[in-house]
Amino acid sequence: MPLRAQASTMRVNRESFTVVEGAEQGRAQLRQAHIPALDGLRGFAAAVVVFAHIRADADIGVVHQQIGTYGVLLFFILSGFLMGHLYLRQPFDYSHLSHYLASRISRVVPLYYAVGIVSFFISRIDGNFPYYMNNVDAVRHILMIDNVSVFWTIAPEFQFYFIFPVLWWLVYQPSKIRVPFGFLAAFLVAVLFVFRYQLPGLLIISKLHVFLLGVGIAAIRPFIQSFVSTLSATVLQVLAVGILFSLVIPPTIAFYQWLYLDGVPDRLSRFYYEPARTIMIGYCVFAFSIADTPFSRVLFGNRCGRALGRYSFSLYLLHTPVIYFVTESTLPYYLSGSATIACIVALSLVLSAFSYYCFELPLQSAAKARLIKLFGSVRQRTLRVS
Repeated sequence: MPLRAQASTMRVNRESFTVVEGAEQGRAQLRQAHIPALDGLRGFAAAVVVFAHIRADADIGVVHQQIGTYGVLLFFILSGFLMGHLYLRQPFDYSHLSHYLASRISRVVPLYYAVGIVSFFISRIDGNFPYYMNNVDAVRHILMIDNVSVFWTIAPEFQFYFIFPVLWWLVYQPSKIRVPFGFLAAFLVAVLFVFRYQLPGLLIISKLHVFLLGVGIAAIRPFIQSFVSTLSATVLQVLAVGILFSLVIPPTIAFYQWLYLDGVPDRLSRFYYEPARTIMIGYCVFAFSIADTPFSRVLFGNRCGRALGRYSFSLYLLHTPVIYFVTESTLPYYLSGSATIACIVALSLVLSAFSYYCFELPLQSAAKARLIKLFGSVRQRTLRVS
């Protein structure tokens, strides 16, 4: 074999190995960067959405039905934070970018499509199914711009997965590139924020500020950690718990009105677009990410909270059909309101745990492995051509 061909082959093999090696390093770094309390906080967000939909769809419960909006806000900010926390300090290269894309895509797409397929077939026999999909809805689902029930929240999150690498790339550029492009990016974000009410809700451009708040918290966290003692972090976390508790039981009528905007026109848009509520929820993410305290471990980082966080995506997608089938059955005629709520919650948790271990986790692992292999082969072909 000619020396040039040998060198080319060795370079291709080395680059292919780098992609796989990067995946292994990425897994190790993710384990080290893990913040247990945020698992429980994600589980809390899912639980809030579940109880909100029980109130809205089954007309039972004591929480306000719009409390679920704060759960979605918490999901969005956590998503932005975790991407910034896990990846911004990793080098921006093909290996790490491949691992990032494989992880993000495999996290959402397999279960999202699986639930969509099942919902499409159920819709053929039950026209009242909450995830009812006609042919147009099915196409929208495939394109990740579905607006059926809870699926609408997946669209902006998935779109942000492809915007974040631009920010990641910018961080690792020399100052002569980073500064002007940074100002341009800031200007574009400001323009989008100003016109956020006029932008389509299914597109990330209307909610980019929410995700970027999470990324910003992740970016400043390392600089603040060294100044925050365990006692100070605990105080911050107690205040955050007060905020989260006030979502369930508002302390005053005025605060209740500010939280839920009863009777206010277009209140759903104001939930997502008025910055005060977003910053309030962002503070909770900041407080529980700043330090791993005994208080945070007991409250959100415990075994049950972390398990609920693991099941949160399955719980988020599957609780609505559970509410529907329970309320359509004869159970509510024989059970009290509290017993019906307990039945819905228990069935949702069991189904979510089953989904996580039997579908979500295996599908995620298989999809991630295939994607990493695909990105490695693309890299090989590109190097051969070059």
